[in-house]
Amino acid sequence: MEIEFRPEDYPNLLSQLNLSYDELEDKIKKMDYIAAPKCNDNNPTEYLIERELRLPFFNKVFYSFINTYRTIPTQKQFIDCYFNANKEWIAYNINEAWLTRGVTQTDFNQALKNRVTRAYPSLIRDIMFGCLLAKKLPKATVIFNEVLDRDGNIDIMIMTEKDNWGIHLFTNTQRANDFRK
Repeated sequence: MEIEFRPEDYPNLLSQLNLSYDELEDKIKKMDYIAAPKCNDNNPTEYLIERELRLPFFNKVFYSFINTYRTIPTQKQFIDCYFNANKEWIAYNINEAWLTRGVTQTDFNQALKNRVTRAYPSLIRDIMFGCLLAKKLPKATVIFNEVLDRDGNIDIMIMTEKDNWGIHLFTNTQRANDFRK
């Protein structure tokens, strides 16, 4: 069964960037990065954050930043925006974690910060790949859209006169596979 794909239904985030691929690459090279420790599943708070809670979507905050500022966030900006955008969720889950497990606010926030920090490089890789495809395939339309990503598991849509391709980018890890279920 063929499904009609209407690109006008999916605003292209790449068109919101005020950066060429080369400028984006240069900006990324100059950024300072925070090295997040690997998740320690033996730590109950990290296990809670990494494996049990359904965290608010990282890409929603990332895409919102691009739509607002027309550039990519630094890692610190992304972390700050994620915490700010999800204040109510964080407050509720800190309270629950404290009441049910004795998890402190400091430990919860640090474990969440570590997880958000680890998500950032993946978001950067996705958008860089989309920009690279747009540069290398000038006759194609490359679409990077939050709804396609969230609801259709399509990180990048490539459209040509003949065909459309939906690309789903993910790392083949246990966490990624668990999240996809």
